[in-house]
Amino acid sequence: MNKFKIFQAPFLSLYSLSFYREVLNTSLREGLTYLAFLSLIASVLAGITFNARSIPETKAFVQWLKSSAPPLMLTPEGLQMAAPSPYVMTHPRFGPLVTLDLSKTTAQEKDFQEGTLLFLTAKRGFFRSQNRVRAFDYVRGNENFKPVPITGEIYEKSGKVLRRILLAGVPAAVFLFFFVWKLTVALIYSGFAGLINRFRQEPVSYPALLNLCLFAMTAFVLIEFTTLLIPGFEIRGGFFTGLMMTSLYLGLVLHKTDVDSLEKAVL
Repeated sequence: MNKFKIFQAPFLSLYSLSFYREVLNTSLREGLTYLAFLSLIASVLAGITFNARSIPETKAFVQWLKSSAPPLMLTPEGLQMAAPSPYVMTHPRFGPLVTLDLSKTTAQEKDFQEGTLLFLTAKRGFFRSQNRVRAFDYVRGNENFKPVPITGEIYEKSGKVLRRILLAGVPAAVFLFFFVWKLTVALIYSGFAGLINRFRQEPVSYPALLNLCLFAMTAFVLIEFTTLLIPGFEIRGGFFTGLMMTSLYLGLVLHKTDVDSLEKAVL
């Protein structure tokens, strides 16, 4: 299968019996290449839709942080704040997220308001994880450094770094996840294809069956892509819907490409 046909494959896989005859005679490497191509499409679509929604929210969150956070200074003695303690940073949508109380040295569960993510003291920060309060140090007491002002510029730079990570990280993560996920699904489909294959006049090899599965699930994959493009669009049945659609393709292709079926068509 040439490179140009890989780009045509999402369309040919929907209707072309001659294309599937070619698939049965190509190596499994072609199917894996096609799966990588579909994974690339999924990563691009997911990256566009996710970042289109998340980046504006990230920018808005940084602006809230800049306007809500009190002037802070990190010194060798600990965190200093130009506001009375305790100081609670409340988000208009998510509620109280951060509490700063520099008069305390530790924090317990009762110190966290509902929804609070961070509790900051002069030398330690606390957060809740798995119903436990965990701590981290930002001043260890034996350090000597110039005081560092924590200003809106730092929040802005942090927001830019986060957006760059999202721009690159989300598509890369989706590519890997989609490839492994669909390869696993294709292995499951190949079990059903193996049952159908037992009734063929001329059974095909397992690599050919797995290769066929990688192409036969195209119709359902394209429907899944629409869920990334159309907000609120859902597929009822999920895996079982995909199983039924792909099994239908597998049954038709394995039947129509069988030697016995071809002989009957000639007669």
